[in-house]
Amino acid sequence: MAKRSGRPLKVLGELEGVREEFGGDAEGRKLELLRALEKAELANAKQVTRLHEVLCFLRAYPDGPKLLRVVERMLRGFGGRSDLQAVRDDLPSSGIAGTDIFYSFYWTTARWLAATFPGSLTIEWEDFLEDDVERLESMIGQLLPYAETLAADEAELGAEDWLELMRRPDETDADCLIKRFGAFGKTDLERETRYESLEVPLRLAPGDATPSRTRAFMPGTGPTRWQTEPRPRIRPDLREVCRKNPVSDTLLEGARARQLAGFAREALITRSRDIDAIAHADPRDARIIDWGDFQVGVVGMVPERRSLLRCQCGFLVLRNGVPIGYGSICGLFGTAEVAFNVFESFRGGDTAMVFARVVATCHHVLGSDTIMMDPYQLGHENEEGLASGAWWFYQKLGFVPHDPALIALADRELSKMKKKKGYRTDIKTLARLATGSMYLHLGKVRHDVLGEIDRGAVGLAVTRLLSKRFGGDRERGIRTCAREAAELLGGGPDRSWSRDERAAWDNWSPLVLTLPGTARWTDDQRRALVDVIRKKGARREAGFALAFDAHKPLRRSILELAKPAE
Repeated sequence: MAKRSGRPLKVLGELEGVREEFGGDAEGRKLELLRALEKAELANAKQVTRLHEVLCFLRAYPDGPKLLRVVERMLRGFGGRSDLQAVRDDLPSSGIAGTDIFYSFYWTTARWLAATFPGSLTIEWEDFLEDDVERLESMIGQLLPYAETLAADEAELGAEDWLELMRRPDETDADCLIKRFGAFGKTDLERETRYESLEVPLRLAPGDATPSRTRAFMPGTGPTRWQTEPRPRIRPDLREVCRKNPVSDTLLEGARARQLAGFAREALITRSRDIDAIAHADPRDARIIDWGDFQVGVVGMVPERRSLLRCQCGFLVLRNGVPIGYGSICGLFGTAEVAFNVFESFRGGDTAMVFARVVATCHHVLGSDTIMMDPYQLGHENEEGLASGAWWFYQKLGFVPHDPALIALADRELSKMKKKKGYRTDIKTLARLATGSMYLHLGKVRHDVLGEIDRGAVGLAVTRLLSKRFGGDRERGIRTCAREAAELLGGGPDRSWSRDERAAWDNWSPLVLTLPGTARWTDDQRRALVDVIRKKGARREAGFALAFDAHKPLRRSILELAKPAE
């Protein structure tokens, strides 16, 4: 093998150059370069980051066991590298072990971090907006027990001074504030609303166990898949992919389920991101679906945060236990609305195949025969989506808009591409194309799909019923509707129903009384609706979407409500 320069920057460039090479002597070449860099001193934060990203990639796509052992060793020790320690202040929110993460986390995520990693969160007062600090100061009295109201009324202290006074010596200001909000109000939703209105800027300090991209690995997701040939740059047939069954579908229990929910949170925390479907993950509703090349970890939402109609879940795409992408799925009416993102470190050759596994997961879990990408995913008010040409990525995989004007615009662009070699759609046109949703129909083309059903109109029909009968006394209205719905359907909650199932019944009962045509339903169809509603509060919400879609009279009634008023 030719002698290589010992200069770290040159070696790093060579390693990046062979990162995507597999087979032949690729593993040996990578090993030589990795060993040269293991003890090397890199010059700046950019170079340290470049090495980190190659290591993360090779952990997900290892050539073989020798290389994997070296990569794992280097990642375990990465936070202690002297070159990283020298530039750690230049790597804020990078997610690299040994560096700080700065973010205004959702209430649920902040509470989880404070409970799981006590002492690691602090408030960044310099980044706290003045108006938000003043609102926090006005709330101090509400965060204290009654015995301290005299101090709250009389002491002239700012919010930072109050938290310094309130906290125990072994507590941070953030831990103390989060605990006090945990005792605030009557419901988690109330606590969440008030806490998030403050946009509290937090710092998550690094530690041996705190989340990092460097250590992101979930064991037990299946046998190691060695990468012995270049990642396939193919355009998969999504319909064909969906016809195949997964290698396995494992419903997780206990500690394993909690591990997946926490792992999904950490994957977003280390990238300064938060989405509802993962922030409100329910460890009781967790599964890992193994497709062979990739695994998809799916987590449902806690019952109290579920939508009245749609079924929502979050997901992580895993490769050899490493999270390489994430997103959410909203399902109903045989439709799966997908939000999808591959983490930057892993973008490239097989992104289309990663997405294909997500689509197959939608079909497998929810029975969806239509996949929807909403405008934001396509680039609407999303500069990254526009710059990446997301619209054409999905179009080439078989997605089409339903809007006739957008179909015509796409046809004109395709015509230009055929006539002029190298033609590229400009950003302005891409932005216009991205104003409407796109659909992939695994079966026949339908229009009774999410994105074309006015769910707001359904909600307004419920509001009109409650307003007409009960006015401002909504609580009495819900109690009355729950009783009347049970009479109408010939069944309802009994002692075998859980608290969450009873809550689903209360939430659904006004809608039941709003549904048109129920008088023409059979007794079996009415009793089947009782089962649909119960599944909305069940442990695994996917059963609701499947039962809803199978109840044809219910679907017709919801569609009738969704029609715009004449």
